[in-house]
Amino acid sequence: MRHISLSLHLICILVTAITAPNLQAQPLVIKFATANPQGSHYVVHLMKFKQLVESYSHRTILIDAIIDGRYGSEHDNVMGTAEGDIQMSTVAVNNLSPFAPSVGFLSLPYLFDSEAQARTLFRHPIMSEVNSKMVEQANVRALGWMIGGFRVLTNNKRPVYQPSDLAGLKIRTPMNPIMVATFRSWGIEPLPIAWTETYAALKMGTVDGQENPHITYSAMPNANGHIYKVQKYITDIHYILWTGPHLINEDFYLSLTSEQRQILHRAADEAALYQWQWIAEQNSKQLQRLLDQGMVLLEPANEEQLWKAKAISIWPQFLGPEEHGFLQRIEAIIRD
Repeated sequence: MRHISLSLHLICILVTAITAPNLQAQPLVIKFATANPQGSHYVVHLMKFKQLVESYSHRTILIDAIIDGRYGSEHDNVMGTAEGDIQMSTVAVNNLSPFAPSVGFLSLPYLFDSEAQARTLFRHPIMSEVNSKMVEQANVRALGWMIGGFRVLTNNKRPVYQPSDLAGLKIRTPMNPIMVATFRSWGIEPLPIAWTETYAALKMGTVDGQENPHITYSAMPNANGHIYKVQKYITDIHYILWTGPHLINEDFYLSLTSEQRQILHRAADEAALYQWQWIAEQNSKQLQRLLDQGMVLLEPANEEQLWKAKAISIWPQFLGPEEHGFLQRIEAIIRD
């Protein structure tokens, strides 16, 4: 019996020695979702982040890239990240603000005069305060921020140089109160329509125009859709800079080791820098492509001053006393 017991003990030691390294070697798998397709700047950011994380962690951390809306819409992505069903997502900031109103200021018209100002802000310590609010409101934080270019105006009816030229035009906007209020300040009632339905609405004449960064048109939801087939004029206003957070679930974030967090932060920082450079190049290329296809680029009258004055008049509608004070600090940083 003693011999049998000793043999069993030796077997247990051997099994433990064999299996322990295998148990330790199990990688951490992070579900990272976007509602957007291959070729979009969302996926460019995601795939660069994936590459960097898996390299820096020696594949002890793996990124499960869920693209093409396989987890649903951007609203679904935010909810899934907040609830922890997925660990990460990238969305437009206007799709996060219903869950975390503290980021709504990033959608204010004419907050940014240039992409350089956004790059300055997103690398400033004040963004840690934004993260703290996001955690309180939606159980998510931003590891980093994407930049997608300025939203410009297009239409297929006539040249538009100043707000009064919009009279009689039906312009599509996202279902976003700030964007709707901006177009009202310019004298028209816009039509909020989901992006997935926008190309069909332009083609059928439900709307005459819309607004988006140039890069957006290279990944229109309709597989056969090309913006230049349904739009003629581009008015080069710069009323809102597209921005979007790289979100992570807060409970998951807190469960990570210090080393794992460092890897994720390093990869997110470098992926953001990569995406910022990529988007600047692609927006320029996409604009040239649209012009080569016959679209006409128009400069807004008087260096956009009337557009800007009317749009900024809506800011008080969306800023309480606390938000107003915070925004003053933001403006001091980006316009320093």
